[in-house]
Amino acid sequence: MAKRIVTKPGFVYSANIDGKYKRYFQYICKDASNLYSEVIKVFKPVYPIEASPDLEHVVKEDVLFYAHTIICIGIHEGIWKKEGKQPVDNDELSSILFGSANLVISPTEGGLTYKIPRSFRINPPRNWYVWKVNGERIFYENLPTSLYDKLELGDVYSFRTILSRMKYGVYYTPLHEYSVIRHDPLPNVDIYLKRETDGNLYYFHYRGNTLVEEMIITNSTVIRLSEEKRKYDGYELTTKKFGETYCSFDDFITEEEFLAAWNQAHDTIHSDIKDSHHADVKNTNHTDIKDEIMKEEVFQSDANNDSDDVEYIMRNDYLSVFPNGAGEVTVYFDIESEVPYEIGNQMEEIDDRAYMNGCGWEGLLNFVIKTRHPELADTFETDCEGGTYVALFPDDAEGAKNARKLGEIIVSLIDNKEELFRIVREHADDICWDELDCED
Repeated sequence: MAKRIVTKPGFVYSANIDGKYKRYFQYICKDASNLYSEVIKVFKPVYPIEASPDLEHVVKEDVLFYAHTIICIGIHEGIWKKEGKQPVDNDELSSILFGSANLVISPTEGGLTYKIPRSFRINPPRNWYVWKVNGERIFYENLPTSLYDKLELGDVYSFRTILSRMKYGVYYTPLHEYSVIRHDPLPNVDIYLKRETDGNLYYFHYRGNTLVEEMIITNSTVIRLSEEKRKYDGYELTTKKFGETYCSFDDFITEEEFLAAWNQAHDTIHSDIKDSHHADVKNTNHTDIKDEIMKEEVFQSDANNDSDDVEYIMRNDYLSVFPNGAGEVTVYFDIESEVPYEIGNQMEEIDDRAYMNGCGWEGLLNFVIKTRHPELADTFETDCEGGTYVALFPDDAEGAKNARKLGEIIVSLIDNKEELFRIVREHADDICWDELDCED
């Protein structure tokens, strides 16, 4: 039998960060204003892996951030574990402010709604909904500037995304809200970026909020700048802070990739790219830093990891099917994983209605089930938001069978992305991409 997982407000959990240290968080409540998802508060201090601090003291520490997540998934994956229980400070709930920007404008004059064109989705995002825990959602076409540094992002985030913010202080995921609200990283973390602008290639090394190294590669020149050499040949080290920039997945690279590019350019500054290693620098293969966060083996070495008790029905890098110990079988599809995320981007390029967040995948999968696997219709419920698609089946033999079937459908679609692209091209008008597209 799979180990039964119970989550209750007040439970305190520890999260293993790269096997080097741990952070604590407390489950404080469910948010009826956001799919009844679980609200956690993550505390600022970090502790050695072997430490056993007094939880009464831990929950009185300063808060790093608040967020919505699905706690049991992180437990199943061995990312965090329960440490104990402490009373919840219910008075603080009224001071927590969540918000998110939608891709659908509503309301408008006459009650009409319309999609934000793709070109307007990032700078700046409009159509904000802001709410307090279990409170009414308030609509703002443009977010008031007074809320820029007060708002917590309100989507339901996967355990990997939560873990990235525990580690870096910011979410490593492409969030259009980050072009408006403040997103300052922790002061001592190193962040490496690579992006192309106006035909030039830029490498950035931030330490916390401050840029400490920058490399610019043009068609004929390589310039390396640092805090020690802030100006050179008409170029100057960028002063814009990390918290004032918007970054996508493709911008993030590892320290090793940054150093490789930086060192390759060391002996070839101001030389022609064609006659140097700069061509190799410009074409250096790289993966974003999110891949490092998502590596499961980093956390499997935790001696206290109890995830071996989980009886997975199916499992791969982006999909888990398992009994969740609460009378249900969960199909957990992590759409922020590298492969489905990239496929989702390609689908949106085909039709910009195919914005493949949780709701987008729900609409597409509902279409596939309705047209190809009608026997699965009405056998499960979904809970999808942000970076996850979650389907819940009854925890019995039939439910387990159906959950496996849905998992196999998802894997088959991901393995055959051309079929997904064909569905989008030929049936986009038939798919309910979000709830406002649906008719009762």
